[in-house]
Amino acid sequence: MRRNTPPEPQGDTRARGQGLRVLFECLSLGLCLGCAREGDGRALPELRGSVPAELRQTSAGSAAAAPAGGDERSVAVAAGSYPLDALSRVVPRGGLECPAVDAREFTGQHVAFTPAAKVIDAFRARLGVLEQIVQVQSRLFYGRSPSRILVAASYDCRPVSGSGRISEHAFANAIDITGFQFAEAPILAPDGSVRAVAIPGSFEVRVDRHWHAHGDAVLERHARFLAALTDELIRREVFRTLLGPAHPDHADHFHFDMAPGKYVDL
Repeated sequence: MRRNTPPEPQGDTRARGQGLRVLFECLSLGLCLGCAREGDGRALPELRGSVPAELRQTSAGSAAAAPAGGDERSVAVAAGSYPLDALSRVVPRGGLECPAVDAREFTGQHVAFTPAAKVIDAFRARLGVLEQIVQVQSRLFYGRSPSRILVAASYDCRPVSGSGRISEHAFANAIDITGFQFAEAPILAPDGSVRAVAIPGSFEVRVDRHWHAHGDAVLERHARFLAALTDELIRREVFRTLLGPAHPDHADHFHFDMAPGKYVDL
């Protein structure tokens, strides 16, 4: 586990052979990396076209090298400043005064954020990339995209519990996600072809139930999906802070934000 100076206390981080795991999932679903298609014959979304320039994949030299021990994740923040970097996160002596922010609702472009996330525009762009990555990973593991991304919190004027810091939620610069909801998959796609679907019925993948799930093929698939999703978010440098069950008070959700520092504790 790697802990950098935390901008917000938001766990065991696990080294995962993501490449082999995703390849296995692709083969098991009759898909292939780079040409994976949903059952309706449409190509999976390309992740570069609508991604802000600062979020596009960095060169290999820009990411921190993986630790020799293999039990930590390398974390790198994309170059460039972020609109809120210069703002103080210290709670004033006179008490909490939340900053004035232009928080707007983000309901998702292709997958519904439920309830809608209330965030600033700069963070909204990051949620758009999150949504695309969720779609790609869920199609690899389940043969379809989720119908909902389950949101526990977004904008909330509050300090970080037990600290003298202002929460990134108070800047509309953070989101808490408890899981993903998948609707029942039809056996046939609209074009009449048979869908490659791992689990045909409706189901949910929840952080609290499935992050450490084992002993059952379906449950372990959910755990691998969550692992692959967070691995890709880290690799793509979508967020600076990524917290999960390893972190205190995060047993049932992921917390993602764009605080000035880097902090990963999943």
